[in-house]
Amino acid sequence: MSLKNVDEFSRLLSTFKVEFSLRFDGDVFRRCFLILFYSHLIRFVVQLLPTSLGFWAETSLIEAWTCLFLAAAVLKSAFCYASRGQAVLVTGCDSGFGFALCQRLQTQGVKVYAGVLNVESEGARKLKQLEHVRVFKLDVTSEADWDEAVEIVNSTASDLWGLVHNAGVATLGETEWTPMSTYQELLDVNLKGLILGSRKLLPLIRRSKGRVVFVSSVLSRAPLPTRGAYSITMAATEAFAEALKHEMRPFGVEVSLVTPGHFIEATKILTKDRVEVTKKQMISSMSDEVLRAYGGEDGVERRLSSHGDVGASDCRPVVDAYFNALFDVSPQFRYLAMSWKTYMKTFAFQYLPEIIYDSLYINRPSFY
Repeated sequence: MSLKNVDEFSRLLSTFKVEFSLRFDGDVFRRCFLILFYSHLIRFVVQLLPTSLGFWAETSLIEAWTCLFLAAAVLKSAFCYASRGQAVLVTGCDSGFGFALCQRLQTQGVKVYAGVLNVESEGARKLKQLEHVRVFKLDVTSEADWDEAVEIVNSTASDLWGLVHNAGVATLGETEWTPMSTYQELLDVNLKGLILGSRKLLPLIRRSKGRVVFVSSVLSRAPLPTRGAYSITMAATEAFAEALKHEMRPFGVEVSLVTPGHFIEATKILTKDRVEVTKKQMISSMSDEVLRAYGGEDGVERRLSSHGDVGASDCRPVVDAYFNALFDVSPQFRYLAMSWKTYMKTFAFQYLPEIIYDSLYINRPSFY
């Protein structure tokens, strides 16, 4: 290890206190589930091998490796940095995940920079009353707002430990219904915004060898009808996060991706009122031919009937995943914040035959 690396390691040790606490959340259980699944699969495969290769089928050998990997899966999440005044910038804090994360971070003594779209919103007013929270206007599509955010951080903090790209917008509607202006809005907020913010703040994150955390959606892995425009931006977010992970690794910066399941009720990102407004806008902009092809207004209504104010109402699984991504000593790239039902069906969609995937995908559009 070079002298420079030793100095950096010593600086991190002096800055952060490492705590040990066994964690048995959904992510740990899912990792253990996969290990057990593959262990049984390997056991089944090797038993089919010729007797001459029977050494590899030794039950004790497979069990030993399984136990080793299970222990590693549990211990990986057991070590975390104590939050001791580190600075973290979070976007999209007016409501939902961002608002809840700011509340969680400030209770742990973290200095929070909360970017909001409207500084007079109810969420912004509540955050202003909290200790350790600095609220400021941040339209993630505005380069000027990002420049101002950099100035705020530079003038009030010595380092920036974390950047959480939480801001995002969603929509619904099939491809022929959705105006190009809607596609552009989603691309601007959900993709351009996080690229712009990363470019502006990465110098500060590199200096602290900190964390960059993105949020995508289970729809990036299993897109649904009427959610294509949103799914596109979530898949692009995952690709960008993966590339950035490799680019930042030489600098000691960790990049993580939080993948939530179905949290429309918790985030209010698609309320029933908004679904109704979107439906009327799409119907008014459709040509007569397209409207007839989809069964008229009744057909559109049927396709959108399962959306709005549904899903989980508790933000905690996603907030926990954000927090773990920021402070785990050995963070994962992907944190899954979803119910077992959603996880198992997404797993099935990826690995089961296509005919089963299509059957679930087409016939049960509201399975999340």
